[in-house]
Amino acid sequence: MASLYKKGDSQFYWMRFTIAKKRYQESTKESLKPAAQKKMEARIRQLERVESPEPIFERLMAAIEKETNKQKRHIMRRDFARRVLTDEVVKLKLEKAFAVYSKKPHSRNPSKATMDSYERIWNAFVVWVTENRPELEHMHEIDPMAAVAYMNALWAGKCTPRTFNWKLTFLRGMFTKLKLEGSIGDNPFETIEKQILQTESRKPLSREQLGSVLGNATGELHALIMIGAYTGLRLGDAVRLKWSEVDFDTMMINITPRKTKKMGKTVALPLFAP
Repeated sequence: MASLYKKGDSQFYWMRFTIAKKRYQESTKESLKPAAQKKMEARIRQLERVESPEPIFERLMAAIEKETNKQKRHIMRRDFARRVLTDEVVKLKLEKAFAVYSKKPHSRNPSKATMDSYERIWNAFVVWVTENRPELEHMHEIDPMAAVAYMNALWAGKCTPRTFNWKLTFLRGMFTKLKLEGSIGDNPFETIEKQILQTESRKPLSREQLGSVLGNATGELHALIMIGAYTGLRLGDAVRLKWSEVDFDTMMINITPRKTKKMGKTVALPLFAP
């Protein structure tokens, strides 16, 4: 309720009223009540216009339209819409995000080595954001422009198509995985296209070249080359070969290669006389 009153021996009328649960008490600077009444009504209308969402929204849209970059205008509209529709934004710091990600269940149950690789990818991304977009501190603040700029930087750094696609897949998956924990709207990496893989074919070594390799290799390297030559195992599998996987009774090697480990596929390789 609005009212007029006089303070002590003041010649001016004072006004008091409440708008949006905020109490106002001001002098009208008017000594006549009709003039003071008009002054109070005008002041109330002024404050009601300020507190109303409509003029605030109009000023917001006008400020957005001043942005000359079309993509930035789109991002600003989307961000404000998300913030209005979200009752509470959960703020997840970029540097703390991987710890949350690592504790979530993963369908393929990645190995520790794979998770370590993922963590290196994420840490590199966080460093880039800190250096190039320091205003972005939380997961929900990462926009498509930042995602595109980062992937462009990777590609400019002579990143191979396979590595590019691998990192893109992980980053896209991480933002999807932390959608709720990070109040993430649209995935900023979703629209980035993968690179076309350019495979290279390699000719097998000739008998002379193989003889040269075996003639110069010594010690453990010579043993690994011989294992690879007689079994077809990749270097990584040859290095990890265990005695428990070698059966001299049946003259067989029973091993689960790293490439088929996720599928649990074991292969049997014969041991030849040499």
